[in-house]
Amino acid sequence: MKNILTLLLLLCLAVSVSGALLFDADSDALTHANSSTYDSIGDTGTTCLWIYPTDDTARQALFIRSDLGNTYYEGNWRADLGGDNFEFDRQRATTDIYVAAAAANFANYGLNKWIFVCTVFDVAGAASDQKILIGDLDSPVAEPSAYASQDAGSGAASTTWGTNPFYIGSTTNTTREFHGRVAFAIVTNTALTLDQMTSLQWFPRPIPGTVLCAHYGFPDTTSVDCTGNAVTITPTGLTNTDHVPLGNLFGMLKPVAFDYGG
Repeated sequence: MKNILTLLLLLCLAVSVSGALLFDADSDALTHANSSTYDSIGDTGTTCLWIYPTDDTARQALFIRSDLGNTYYEGNWRADLGGDNFEFDRQRATTDIYVAAAAANFANYGLNKWIFVCTVFDVAGAASDQKILIGDLDSPVAEPSAYASQDAGSGAASTTWGTNPFYIGSTTNTTREFHGRVAFAIVTNTALTLDQMTSLQWFPRPIPGTVLCAHYGFPDTTSVDCTGNAVTITPTGLTNTDHVPLGNLFGMLKPVAFDYGG
């Protein structure tokens, strides 16, 4: 009987500590405090998030770091407009990198399901090197069948970041929060390959070049920075909910086929 009670206690603890964070109202926010590690986002970068969208009628922020009008790096979901475009921007001196694609053009997109959304940019690359990809629990990340825009821009990448935080699933505009759950986010200062993003999809973890990384809602509504930089992560108005079901807790089984030192 004692062993059974111990097992039940462990199961209860597992349920209470492992989760994601639910955004469901204006002013909901998830803020990574300012850190100089974010400043290393320069000529290349990748952002990937495990999210569970529940609404396709509102303008929603996926991530942003900005000095409020000058340098910025952001991903949005314009579900308030025709096409429900997923968008990505990276400021450059002359013309910004700008990528957009309709939700319906991603084979793995869907409401009320877990999707893995990645954006990639490379200042030295061609237009085709600026990407948005979406995967789900059954299929690896993939680009859309067509882009609405895929522009590499021109000029030096802006790097005057100031001392601003990095927002995930929210922004300084309190009415543009993501609608649904956010389980995991990673930002790297490198343009990851398809294999590398697929590896992160099934085994989300910090890798070389990581500047932001967190499993959210672990425990409860708090979150632990997994970069080793001890960045404070602050939830506002968020509640704990189910984590993305990746098998063992947080996908702890590392796929050997994609082992590249992370």
